[in-house]
Amino acid sequence: FFAYDIDNYKKKHPQKKVVIFLDTYEALWQNVRNESNRLSQDVWIRDGLVSELQNVLFVICGREKIIWAEDDSAWESDLNQHILGGLSENDAKSFLDSCNIEDIVIQDEIIKSSEGLPFYLDLSVDTYYKIKDSGKTPSVQDFSEVGKDDIFERFMRYLSLQEKETLKVLAHARFYTKDIFSLLVDTFKTAYPVTAMAELNTFSFISQEDDIFFIHDLMRKSLISSQSTDLKEDVNTTLFNLYDEKLQDLDIKNISEESIEALHEAFYHKECLGDINVLDDWYDKLYHIFKQAAKYKILLELSIKLNKLHETSLGEEHPSTAAGYHNLAVLYEAMGNHLEALSLYKQALAINEKVLGEEHPDTATIYNNLAVLYMDMGKLEEALPLCKKALAINEKVLGKEHPDTAMSYNNYANLYLSMGNSAEALPLYKKALEINKKELGEQHPKTAISYNNLAELYKSMRNYEEALPLYKKALAINEKALGEEHPHTAVSYNSLAGLYESMGNYEEALPLYK
Repeated sequence: FFAYDIDNYKKKHPQKKVVIFLDTYEALWQNVRNESNRLSQDVWIRDGLVSELQNVLFVICGREKIIWAEDDSAWESDLNQHILGGLSENDAKSFLDSCNIEDIVIQDEIIKSSEGLPFYLDLSVDTYYKIKDSGKTPSVQDFSEVGKDDIFERFMRYLSLQEKETLKVLAHARFYTKDIFSLLVDTFKTAYPVTAMAELNTFSFISQEDDIFFIHDLMRKSLISSQSTDLKEDVNTTLFNLYDEKLQDLDIKNISEESIEALHEAFYHKECLGDINVLDDWYDKLYHIFKQAAKYKILLELSIKLNKLHETSLGEEHPSTAAGYHNLAVLYEAMGNHLEALSLYKQALAINEKVLGEEHPDTATIYNNLAVLYMDMGKLEEALPLCKKALAINEKVLGKEHPDTAMSYNNYANLYLSMGNSAEALPLYKKALEINKKELGEQHPKTAISYNNLAELYKSMRNYEEALPLYKKALAINEKALGEEHPHTAVSYNSLAGLYESMGNYEEALPLYK
């Protein structure tokens, strides 16, 4: 609609020039990006906007070059790409004038050393005023023969010890609040007065959004690289513990935005500590909690990061790498991206079969999940041998009363039901339900799945009286265990509504569908 309106405007006013600026371009898809979809995330801009406006100039600002020509070579002639460097000399002089640095010789030295790059210009201005604050008069010698690598060192030279140490510990936080500031100053005894936080925040490299403060990435990197390994480890441990504490005793029915942020930041600081095995163990527990709560987006972002760490640190044929592929596949499947899930399940399966063997329970789990995916894709013939393999392994290795074996019975029954063989499906559904009730309990979400599946079977047989109480039990468990806002609860509402509709009870069905 926007493109249509602009196009009409251009037709009515052909003499008018229209330029559309798109800033921080990658932010459009930053939370859902990965290598496999990098050409599809901005297709709505490429095809729905830019292609529709032939007489409009688009200026797109981002960290990376646009790669549309990889998808369609016709874009090659339309894209004019530039790497942005420093400000022009005139613009840099204008900026320094606005900062009341008017000595032309000092200006020339600052511009020469910073190469006009805004961050280093800012830092040079901070250095200029730090020198003045110390009671000295800034001179050209303070900025002469200084390169970008030295600007940071020159700036740090004029800070007080308290300022230096406080900035060092703050640099490890991707953002900080008054509480985080106080925690780090107190824990690491930097001797900076907490009451003077506002004064520290006046540095040009610190920005603010509401009550949250950010140190410029270049400054953070410089501050971190100037520290001892012990200090880096101690600060990251402190920040990890801060966020990890917020992830204790989570209620999956009410996971807040604060909990999601805590997961994100705790992961970052645990990653900074560098032990991939410890990170794996910590993340695995939270992965299952957040997955059960259907918080797929945050898990997708972190799981992609973890997979890259696995590939780099452990290699592409390590069991942990396979587990990472599997967990990522589960997320893609839950979000309806079957092709992405299929590729990852196959990668995980190939590693497990080679490293752990075909009769390992982890291999059986992938057979199970891959079978379910094939069923969702309507490929029943591909699903059948996988169901058989998974069931045989689980019965042999785990026994006939194990919840994973119950999952195999359940999946086998789903397959029979999809093939229209209700008689074969019924005893398998009943077996799965009995195991789940016995091993997991009456109120477990997996027991709810068993009730729901058995109800589906009875509904397909038009045995509505048998199906109704089972659907109600499944719904009651999901509402209690997962909450009213969970996708599995939505499935229960939908299933029960479908049954009422089949029974002609439309008044009961309508509010449930809604």
